[in-house]
Amino acid sequence: MLSILIPIYNFEVVDFVKDLSTQASLCKIDFEILCFDDASTAEFKSKNSKLATIQGVVYNELSQNVGRSKIRNLLADKAKYEYLLFLDCDSKTNTNEFIKKYINHAKPNVVTYGGRNYEINPPKESEKYFRWWYGVKRETITVNDRVKQPYHSFMTNNFLIPKALFLSIKLNEELNGYGHEDTLLGLELKIKQIPILHIDNPLCHIGLESVDEFLRKTTF
Repeated sequence: MLSILIPIYNFEVVDFVKDLSTQASLCKIDFEILCFDDASTAEFKSKNSKLATIQGVVYNELSQNVGRSKIRNLLADKAKYEYLLFLDCDSKTNTNEFIKKYINHAKPNVVTYGGRNYEINPPKESEKYFRWWYGVKRETITVNDRVKQPYHSFMTNNFLIPKALFLSIKLNEELNGYGHEDTLLGLELKIKQIPILHIDNPLCHIGLESVDEFLRKTTF
């Protein structure tokens, strides 16, 4: 039924994956959680090595960094179930019915997007405040607003897609910048007239960078 796909890069995901495994198990479905590490540092590989002991998890470490698009395409190629749930690693769920909501909205030839939000309180580290503020103001978009521009407001942090559909389009592996795979995939879905169903099922983005790092990644 469901392959949960998590590309990892320099972030500890053990608690996040345990939560997802518990939720999927309670739904009484066939599932797997593929966690592929994109050449993180030894520190994070050591922390995430525990993933292999969690029910339904396949943990794999890549020997070299392949990038945001290619690792997601690789995860899709290795997935064995008919629906793919792509989730960013620097996240946590807001509800214990996160997986259940996606299962209830799974439809052939439809992409389902749950959204993104941030912690209510700003981070204690002053250098991370800008990233939190930007995320709250620009990336936390209600369902009612997202449906007005369904393709423009789509992001790859948290979406469900039938495997056959994803493999027919995939992510552009020639991209070198940060974040533009979201834009191009949204455009591809629009061109092919594949509907995006927007639902209220956000992931909380907890991997806040310093302002310098965020600007370095997003400025060209």
